[in-house]
Amino acid sequence: MSILRNNLKRLLRDKFNFIVMVILPVTFIALSIFAGNGNFPVRVGVVDNDGTFLTGHLMEGLGKNCIVVMLKEDEIKDKLLNSKVEYVIKIDKGFTEGIIAGEDARIEGYGIKDYNASIPAKLYINSFVSSAKAIAGASGGDADGFERGMGYYLEGNVKASYEDVSNAPSKSGKELQSLGYMVMFMMYLSVNAASLITEDKKFKTYERILVSRLSLRRYALENVLSFFAVIWIQILALFAIMALIFKMDFGASIISLIAFTFIYSVVSVSMGMAIVNLSKTLKQVSSVTPLIVIPMSMLGGCFWHKWIMPEVLQRASSFVPVSWALQGMEKILAGGNIASVGIEIGILLLFSLVFFLLGSARTNSLA
Repeated sequence: MSILRNNLKRLLRDKFNFIVMVILPVTFIALSIFAGNGNFPVRVGVVDNDGTFLTGHLMEGLGKNCIVVMLKEDEIKDKLLNSKVEYVIKIDKGFTEGIIAGEDARIEGYGIKDYNASIPAKLYINSFVSSAKAIAGASGGDADGFERGMGYYLEGNVKASYEDVSNAPSKSGKELQSLGYMVMFMMYLSVNAASLITEDKKFKTYERILVSRLSLRRYALENVLSFFAVIWIQILALFAIMALIFKMDFGASIISLIAFTFIYSVVSVSMGMAIVNLSKTLKQVSSVTPLIVIPMSMLGGCFWHKWIMPEVLQRASSFVPVSWALQGMEKILAGGNIASVGIEIGILLLFSLVFFLLGSARTNSLA
């Protein structure tokens, strides 16, 4: 395993690699925390088939703490599955009349199982409906009296803020924002690591290896293992820094989260090798890397949440692996586990296969 050990020494001794590996991601994480950019409000889809003053007040109150998205009934499943919204409520026709009449009027809710980020919205809706029923009972079925009573209630309570006081790690987006920066710098480090192959060719090390007893297959295998090793060191170091220094609460999800990040490292390493193998010189590698990594990071949601982008860019984000990585991380942070992100894992592995094939095709053409 001489190539593996030698590569690790070369990578870990390089000051630039250390900067990309730890210093830059930690700096970005710290700036995002102190700037307060890590909080993403929950998106609540609303299907309002009643369209009354009462449902209008409900949406106004939700809008104080959530992003309210108006939906049609046939859009509920699609929006939830594609992470366009985290929670959906459906208000049936006659809901307000039922409340005034003292009937057991209810609002149907739809959400992803174990998605704890929707808890604040659920609490607000339950509180609002309970208060509306109490006011309707006090008004004795009088519609005008009920409307006046709701007006008094809202004047005193509509500005009240609420927050998720559960132990769910998704109560704040700072963890997801920090993981986004880690994903971005994993890609940079992967390219730097894979650049060792280009260095070996430049300084004739590659040719000397070919005439030695070491086979080309073993040389390639130990190179790949060294790339994975340095990325895994980066992952463990950054998780330790986020948990111990920045006091981020990953809860019971941390093992699944680390395992999922290890899986994403396959994509990162394969992409790095593809970039290096498709470039002729180290200068080309340095020029091309930012043109690939930065747009992928932007589209994938490393700097901001995808839902703030135009619809066309949100669709385009499905074609970059970063988007699927952060989507899987978001699910795990919301209370899921490694089994709940099977789709994301499958898609990431497909991306890695494509990158490996691209890099291999160029290598074979040069052989």
